[in-house]
Amino acid sequence: MQNRDVLVSVEMITYDQEDVIAQALDSVLMQEVDFRYQIVIGEDCSTDSTREVLLGYKERYPDKIILVLHDENVGMRNNSKAVSKRSEQIDSKYIALLEGDDYWIDPKKLQIQIDAMEDHPDCYLSFHAAEIRHGDDTHGKVVARHANGNGVYKTSEVILGGGGFCPTVSIIYRRDLRASLPDFYYEVPAGDYLLQILGSLHGGILYVDRVMAVYRQGIEGSWSSFMQDVEKRERFAEASLKALDDLNLFLEKKYDDEIRQRVANLYYEMSTFYLYAGMHEKSRTYIEKSLDAYRLDSKAFLVDYKLRHLPRTLRAIRRVKDRLKSLR
Repeated sequence: MQNRDVLVSVEMITYDQEDVIAQALDSVLMQEVDFRYQIVIGEDCSTDSTREVLLGYKERYPDKIILVLHDENVGMRNNSKAVSKRSEQIDSKYIALLEGDDYWIDPKKLQIQIDAMEDHPDCYLSFHAAEIRHGDDTHGKVVARHANGNGVYKTSEVILGGGGFCPTVSIIYRRDLRASLPDFYYEVPAGDYLLQILGSLHGGILYVDRVMAVYRQGIEGSWSSFMQDVEKRERFAEASLKALDDLNLFLEKKYDDEIRQRVANLYYEMSTFYLYAGMHEKSRTYIEKSLDAYRLDSKAFLVDYKLRHLPRTLRAIRRVKDRLKSLR
């Protein structure tokens, strides 16, 4: 069944998020809009009461909430695919992204962002600044505040900005974009970075200068928690490197320089991860891979590279810098 009067589909996935999923849903349901939207949420056979919470919301908001319930745990990627497939049955013009542990903080977020996109029909994707909060913090650090005022960013800027250039919690894109997504996009464990790049090809991506959402870190089941696991982090890095290689070929190496810089940065990030994990040999190997991929113009990188054979000294220096940074 198609709902042609639905303008926005809000796509969500959740697993074991009984303590935070209600806040995510409430942040959508509080939206003040002059159009219709629906929430499509995939629940991945949680071991806690997440499903019961969702069923309660479905009973209260039957016209706004569509549940995709799995009989067994299928994993983040397959859960996301199932939500996307169900969302295709809704003939909405736009898709908004929201993960179960994040939430929106502005009741006019959808209206403001959709109005801006209607004014910029050449932009297939938009985003805005967000806050990073830990646990129940009432305030957090603002990220992705790129300019004073709305603006449009080009593909090269999006590539160099990395996955954090557009907070996933802030993204809305035109459904038409899905028709042009390459097959390899659907094999990436977290495709939001690729989505940003591919969305920018149609006329850049639109930045809305307003802080309207929260990306939550440090709770059980969050993306930041997931990325602390060594094996998961390694699998993610391997898949991301392959995706960048596939993307470079797909774009016929038009942005080869920018993509090689991102590859080098990814190797450098992994080197730092291994350093803090005490895996010194791997840390040294990955910073050398970074230099082979692209010579990063960064004083921090040069210091780390020169001290790669003195990992304990390097780690001590980095920790002092981290402490000083946290005090600012």
